[in-house]
Amino acid sequence: MSSCASYRDEGLALMISRIFQSYEKAIVKSLQDADLIIIMAGMGWLTGTMTAPLTAKICRGINAPVVAVGTTPFAWEGKLPADNATFGISELRKYADVLTTHSLDQLFPAGKETVTIREAFDLGVNLMQQTALSLADGFHRRDPGSLRRHAMNCKHL
Repeated sequence: MSSCASYRDEGLALMISRIFQSYEKAIVKSLQDADLIIIMAGMGWLTGTMTAPLTAKICRGINAPVVAVGTTPFAWEGKLPADNATFGISELRKYADVLTTHSLDQLFPAGKETVTIREAFDLGVNLMQQTALSLADGFHRRDPGSLRRHAMNCKHL
C-alpha cells in the first residue's frame, strides 16, 4: 500500500470497509451503554480519514451523541492529504452529531523555525484531547445524570 494513496482509492476503501464490518458487532457491544461517544482522528492520510467516518457511521445506531474531533494536515504535507482530509471530513460530518476540526498549521507559534515530528504529533493529540474534554464537560453539564450513569456502567479492565 502506497503512503500516497488517495482516500478515494476504491479498492482500499472497500478493504477497510470489510474489516470494519467484521468488527461492527464488537464496537456496538462495547459502546451500547455509552452516554457520549467521542471519536478523535488525524485527517488527511489513510488511518483517521478512512476509519473515523466508518466508526461514526457504526456508532449512529447507538443511542448516544457522536462527537468527532479531528485535525487537518500541515500545508507542507501537500495537496493529496489536504484533499483526502476535505473528503474525509465531509463523510464524517454525515454521521457525527458534532464535528470540530483544527488545522495543524495553526498550532505553532509564529517565528518557530523548526518542529520535530514528535512535537507536531504531541501538539495535535493534546489539542484533540482538550477539545474532547471540553465537549464532554459541556455534555455532562447539560445532563448531570449522565456522569453517574457512566460511572455505574464503566467496565474496569
